[in-house]
Amino acid sequence: MRPAPATAVPWCLVAALWAALARAEDASRTADIARLQRHQLESGPAVTLRGQVIALEPGKEGTEAILEDADGGIRILGIEGRVGIGDDVEITGRAGPGHPAAAVRATGVVVTGHRPLPPPRRCDIDAFFAGGEECRLVEVEGIVERAWTAGGEVHLEIQAAGRLFGATLAPEAAARLLPPGGEPRGLVDTRVVIGGAAGSERTRRGEILRPVIRVARGEWCAIVEPAVEPAVEPAVASEVISPETIGRGLPQARAGHRVRTYGEVIHAVPGATLFLQNGHYGIRVGLAPEAAGADVRFARGDRVEVVGFVDRSGPVASLRNAWAARRPDAAIGTPPRPIVATPAVILDANRPLPGATAPAEPGDYQGCLIAFSGVVLQTQPTEEGGIVLLRCDATIVTAEADGPTFSAVGGTVPGSFVQVTGVVAIDREWHAA
Repeated sequence: MRPAPATAVPWCLVAALWAALARAEDASRTADIARLQRHQLESGPAVTLRGQVIALEPGKEGTEAILEDADGGIRILGIEGRVGIGDDVEITGRAGPGHPAAAVRATGVVVTGHRPLPPPRRCDIDAFFAGGEECRLVEVEGIVERAWTAGGEVHLEIQAAGRLFGATLAPEAAARLLPPGGEPRGLVDTRVVIGGAAGSERTRRGEILRPVIRVARGEWCAIVEPAVEPAVEPAVASEVISPETIGRGLPQARAGHRVRTYGEVIHAVPGATLFLQNGHYGIRVGLAPEAAGADVRFARGDRVEVVGFVDRSGPVASLRNAWAARRPDAAIGTPPRPIVATPAVILDANRPLPGATAPAEPGDYQGCLIAFSGVVLQTQPTEEGGIVLLRCDATIVTAEADGPTFSAVGGTVPGSFVQVTGVVAIDREWHAA
């Protein structure tokens, strides 16, 4: 009988196991912790991290440190008064789920040195919006859409590559961007470079709503381009764009900057939203809370000018973070007449045709005031008012009514034949057959 051969262990497997053991004994990487699933974090694995403290921020349990190493960044809890910004540290502790992302609760802190912080790094914009730059020192360029003061700090809402992120400016940084005595809204429509420690606003599920950068130093922010559309008041020498052309593309020089347009008010939600119409074209305008016009009670029929930023996130283009004012040369309060159009005609105007490039004529009715007749199928109250389900020929229509309107129609008996007047908003889940 021949002896059994010795078991051969591939050298590559041995090397891999040795490398894994070496990593377990060496300092953990923030990127390794970020890849752990929640059930793994809940077990509280022991970790050792080495990196530089790039920021100190208030947290639910006191001051939190943001630690960055070569691979990423992470929040360190239980660090009150033990480290300073710029310190090189070795942290021992246990990783946990944290909020909003994984965090480490420190049980041991050793300061191994101190050095100036590196300048913020121009990051990949897609990784930034996906949360891949969380707790890292980054730099992003964009156009300011909103600017206001709260809690002694200046807050910005900035658009980059068509997406919004937030920035909080410490007094030193705000002083760098604002002229002496200047108001934050003077930054609106300027192109800025913003740098600092990246964080995020998240839902209770921990999902990212948008990233936020906390700017702690004046040298980490700068205006690189003045506002293209600086004027707030209407009828100031400025290019006015008709509503129907807003979503069809803008010159490169205006891309991302706010635009000025006009229309007749067909519906208004005070302090929040205007629905404007010009002929067979309608547009939704979201008002910035701190902007001119936000406290004005516009009426149906008012002719207004608005200055806002193009928002293409919906089924049709709209404006957001806008400023509004009545046109001084216009009559006020003349109720607009609705366009008579059945839901079937409206859906047909929005049905894409193979190879078609010409816009629907005279328009697609989106955002326009229309009127039609239908049969009530059901009514249902909601917190904002109520919903009326109707049938017009073979088309089912959902009509959303505000509180006063639903109070008047909520008791309508199913089967009743009614006249409906309202603003068209086609459900984005609708697919043309």
